[in-house]
This record gives sequence, structure tokens and C-alpha cells, in this order.
Amino acid sequence: MRDSIKSEIVAGLEQAFVRQGFAKPGVDELRAAAGVSLRTLYKYYPSREAMILGALEHRHGRYLERLFDGLPTDPPEALDAILQRVADWMRRETSRGCLFHGAVAAVPESAALQDLLERHKGEIARRATAAVDLHGCEAEPHPHPRRSHPELGPQRRGRPACRQATGRLPDRSEAITNDHGRRTAAVDRLLSNRRPDLRLEPRRG
Repeated sequence: MRDSIKSEIVAGLEQAFVRQGFAKPGVDELRAAAGVSLRTLYKYYPSREAMILGALEHRHGRYLERLFDGLPTDPPEALDAILQRVADWMRRETSRGCLFHGAVAAVPESAALQDLLERHKGEIARRATAAVDLHGCEAEPHPHPRRSHPELGPQRRGRPACRQATGRLPDRSEAITNDHGRRTAAVDRLLSNRRPDLRLEPRRG
């Protein structure tokens, strides 16, 4: 029962933050979105930061489920499915931009939000590289959000680093000539927070 109430609360909070951002909604609006009394809302989430963290944890779970549940076992087909799912998510869920980056920009002093963003990106990296079978590749840690967020200063985006003999990520010309390079470059786009290039030629034959 307790978990059910918390799930309903964070689902409502997530949508409130999606619609209005993190600064605008007042306590009454957040309570209404959560569908509970003010006392119950503060019982589970006693501060605005706690509400934001709860909402983002909920979104994190939804995003991972949307991207990775029931993927094809064939790596190139899994890649195509991931890219399509990301595109669908962006069309339906991110009209105001990435909610995680928006939260860090709104509350840059929150170490908990920064840690959550790093964990979110890291989990995507691990699951994506595993799903598309990029053996010999690993995701470099996402830079500290406070230093890397585009609204907060210069950044060096994390991306999968292919530990081949060359010790480098295949460049774009290599990516279109071999399937492994194509998958590596596509996951690179995904982890670099850029819209996946859905014009990549689908695997043939």
C-alpha cells in the first residue's frame, strides 16, 4: 500500500515538473498533481528537493523500461530498436528538454541531483553497450554535471571509449563501413545527449 501511494505521488509530481518546470509549481499545485493531502505529500517527500528526486527516480525507471525491455537479441536489431524508442520518447516526453538536466540547472547546488544524473547516464551507458554487444568498449564516466551541464559551463561529454588496439573510438567514416563501428557511433550519439540519427541506414540482408 505504501509503495503504491509513493508511486502515484511521484508519477503526478513528474508530470507537474514536465509541464511547469521546477521553479513555477507551488506546493498546492504539486499536492494536486500528486493526488494526495498536503500532510501525506510531506510525509513521503518532506521538501521540494525530495519531490524532485522522487519524480526523477520514477522517470529514470520509466526511461530504462521504455528503452531496454524486450529488445531483440540480435545486436544490430537491438540498436535499431533503441534508436527508435529514443526518438519516440523524445517526441512524446521531452517537449521541454531533458528533465534531468533541467533539474540540475534549476538546483545546481544539489549534490543528490548531480549524483542522480550521473547514475542515470551511467545506467543507460551500461545497458546500451551490453544490448548492442559492444564487447571491448566501455562508457567513460559522465563528467560532473555541475561542470559539464551546457547551462553551467564548458563540458566534455562522456561517451563509449572503444578499447581496441588503436585505443580510440571509430570515426564517422569508419562507422558507416562496418557494423561494429555503426553501433559504436550510434551509442556515442545516445550517450552524448544528441538526438539519435534515425537516417542511419538500416542493416540489410
